[in-house]
Formats: sequence, C-alpha cells, structure tokens
Amino acid sequence: MNKKKFYIIRTCCLIAIIIIFEIIMYYAVGEDVLSQKGTMRNLFILFPVMIAVLSLVIDFIGKKVIGNNDRDKDK
Repeated sequence: MNKKKFYIIRTCCLIAIIIIFEIIMYYAVGEDVLSQKGTMRNLFILFPVMIAVLSLVIDFIGKKVIGNNDRDKDK
C-alpha cells in the first residue's frame, strides 16, 4: 500500500469515527443536554478537534520518520 492510499483510507476512517461518535452522543444524551453548558457539550465539541489534532501529529511524526529513513537510504 502506498502513502496516498494509506492517507485516503485513514482520513475516511477518521471522518467515519467522528460522524459515528457525534450521532451516538446526540441520541444517547439528547439535544437538550448538548445545547446546555456542561461536560457532555464540551466532549461533543472537543472530540472532533482532538481527532484532527491527533491526525496532524501522526502526519508530522510520520514525515519525520519517513524523511529520516529516506536520508539513510541515500547514504
């Protein structure tokens, strides 16, 4: 599997995880709880942000590791 396919599959999986989580939260706790201030609302809002940040961190680490491996191969 090349890098492009890996990134496409990983991105689709992350989007699916976010959508499924949001749907489950909406039906599990209800619209009223999510519209009020509280921990459930914070979790509902911050979970997609956390997934996006973790995705960027994984990309950054992957580029560093792949970049170092490519340099080692050139030597």
